[in-house]
Amino acid sequence: MHAVRPLSGGVPVVLDSDLELESFTACAVLPLSSRHEAEAEVGISHLLEHLVMSAPGPDGDPPLSDWVSEVGGQANATTTKESVAYWVRVPPESAAPAVGRLAEAVTSPRLTPELVDGERRVVVQELLAADADPSDVATERFFAELFAGHPLGRPVGGLADSFPAVSPEQAVARQRAGLATRRPCVVLVGREPLLAAGLAALQDSALDGCRPAAGRPAVPVGPAPGIEDLDVPDDAEYAYTVLGGRGAGRHDPLWGAAQVLAAAVGGLPGSVLYTRLRGQLGMSYQIYSVASSYSDSGAWRVLVGSVPGDVRTVAGVVRGCLADAAAGTLPAAALDGARRQALGALTIDNEDPVARAYEDGFFAVDGLADRSPVELARQRIAAVEPAEVAAAAQRVLASWTAVTAT
Repeated sequence: MHAVRPLSGGVPVVLDSDLELESFTACAVLPLSSRHEAEAEVGISHLLEHLVMSAPGPDGDPPLSDWVSEVGGQANATTTKESVAYWVRVPPESAAPAVGRLAEAVTSPRLTPELVDGERRVVVQELLAADADPSDVATERFFAELFAGHPLGRPVGGLADSFPAVSPEQAVARQRAGLATRRPCVVLVGREPLLAAGLAALQDSALDGCRPAAGRPAVPVGPAPGIEDLDVPDDAEYAYTVLGGRGAGRHDPLWGAAQVLAAAVGGLPGSVLYTRLRGQLGMSYQIYSVASSYSDSGAWRVLVGSVPGDVRTVAGVVRGCLADAAAGTLPAAALDGARRQALGALTIDNEDPVARAYEDGFFAVDGLADRSPVELARQRIAAVEPAEVAAAAQRVLASWTAVTAT
């Protein structure tokens, strides 16, 4: 079963029992993040991700993450360019209390100056660790170039050397703004009796009183400028190169084709890129391809690790594979295999209830009707035609962006 049941104030609740698991997962998605932040605020959503999970509960109760551990479950949160998702996964007997605890933590975080300052320091440490990882540096630079001048080009978590300082009151106000605008949602994944218990707990929670208004529309995405900067310092021993261009948003007709293209020109054995780059040239141990999708745009990219002297050859091979795809000259067997790989990845990834909750949630905040996003995605990928894959490759090449970091 996959259904959407709105709370009294209009917050949608997705009920998903398709996985038939013993455990129960609840996920709250607030679609207010780095894309919507003012320039001086970039990173506040990331900080709130930490604070909500770490803030003490009412009446001296432990923080949400601690409480979930005590009942034998798991809890975490993640920040994307468009939203923050908070989730808990617990044994079945803790389903209803977990929903109540999650709703309480998300709507009414109890913050102190000491907690805010401490978690801000933790976030800065996280950002410094990412700055020391050249693969992260290359990926962030790729987005900055691909979406130059647009909020999607910002680093999701903020910048370590200019991370904003906020008071507890400012952080709580920001969280409440996320609940009041841009259509938050809750996703419940588990067996149907647990879904009913979880929904009843939500109807008795502070989330039931949230009445999201229409927030300001996100800044529309303009054309990509494109860039190729593959200069590597002479003393570098290893390089990470990110290459690609604009992909497809969640509702773009080419979304399925972008997924198939990522499998065809990707890092798994059998792909055209893997065969040429690793099988024939032996140039890379690390090859990853990703088709990221947002509400109205996307980013298609390949990350390759190699010795510096091979960077330009790597770029040429990736671009050559895309050119073949754009011209419609990839072998039919390669496209069939890529379609199967994309379908298989969809199935395997969404056997994880947290991944499934994310998928359900991202579509719910976009106004999804009572239809499973996973099933919809499966149909879209299965129906992809070679001409659509060619069109997706042409889009990537038209916005070609290639950068490297060491």
